[in-house]
Amino acid sequence: MKKQHGTGIEETIISRALQIGVAISSTLIIIGLGIFLSQLKTTSNTSNQTYLHYVSTSFNFPHSIPAIVSAISGRSGLGLIVLGCLLMILTPALRVATTIFLFAGKHDKPMIKVTITVLCILIGSFVVGVLVS
Repeated sequence: MKKQHGTGIEETIISRALQIGVAISSTLIIIGLGIFLSQLKTTSNTSNQTYLHYVSTSFNFPHSIPAIVSAISGRSGLGLIVLGCLLMILTPALRVATTIFLFAGKHDKPMIKVTITVLCILIGSFVVGVLVS
């Protein structure tokens, strides 16, 4: 008899993990965009919150975890937007991690090995992307 993967409750759990990841990241992006746009000033060239400030070459975009945390603690909407995008990118990895636990619950060792390999490839690509940039 053939084993069936992803039936019923498993599909619901994976789907819910994706929905939660997308909902949280979308909420962060929308809130961050609201804060960003509310702080944006178009008339004062002396403010750090002008459009020209964000498109200048001297602008320091938050591209690392410490920079994102610093931007969020400085009440920058841009920090929330970047955090939301980061969580959106990590959502598929959450799906793969969830699948590992589901296969472990079924004691399906070959699928656990395959899924762990996929997760390692995902994590490796994230690490390489961070190191290269």
